[in-house]
Amino acid sequence: MKHRIDCALEGVALSSLDARIRPIDVQTLAPAQRLVTVDRPFGGQFLLGRTRRHLTVRVLLRIEEYSVTTRRDIWQRISAWAARGGIFTATDRPGQQLQVTCTALPALSALMWLDTLALEFTAHAIPYWEDAQPSSITITGAGVLTLPGTAEGCPVSCTVTNTGDAPLTTLSLRAGETAMTFDKLSIPAGGAFCLTDGGTLLSAAAEGESVLLRRLEESDDQLLASPGENAVSVEADGTVSAVFTARGRYL
Repeated sequence: MKHRIDCALEGVALSSLDARIRPIDVQTLAPAQRLVTVDRPFGGQFLLGRTRRHLTVRVLLRIEEYSVTTRRDIWQRISAWAARGGIFTATDRPGQQLQVTCTALPALSALMWLDTLALEFTAHAIPYWEDAQPSSITITGAGVLTLPGTAEGCPVSCTVTNTGDAPLTTLSLRAGETAMTFDKLSIPAGGAFCLTDGGTLLSAAAEGESVLLRRLEESDDQLLASPGENAVSVEADGTVSAVFTARGRYL
């Protein structure tokens, strides 16, 4: 049976768990935010900053089964599916995903067999819907990375390959208004440098060895891009090819 709305965790659809499960709605709640304010001398407040803390989605469903025992068995399957968390997708947001953990399992009534049940999933590390497929560009010097979406501050990852004959020792990367520079590297001809930032943990490695501590002090904490066109560039003490990637995010 095809449903008007459905959702999935790690590619496993809720409706596929049992034919008697009927997804009703997927609701994206207002994001939780932390506001930094100070009082004004004669009343009111100054807003100094705003931080998005987490984003919750609520899944409404019904188990269309009269038997209490059978309904409880189906509920157990739903709970086990939800408790795993992971990549959440919904049919009303094609091409987008959310990295979630389950924060509320549904209550189950013994008598009210047509009650609407609710699951809640919360995205803490990346509190944004984001593109399931990243946008990318391959350059040898400079170019433009174009991102869809509506949210600022999308983390950028980069893979640089040494296409020259001599080892690379310095490397500078730029995306939008942010930049990182590394020195004292040793990337052989044909070797690769990987800067990976999925929004949860930043890593930088050359030939599998961490080089994050070789980032110069004046470097930014992350490479970040915004919706629209973002200038990206790579500079090194040799010839290189670089692939910049980022996922568009949505408010």
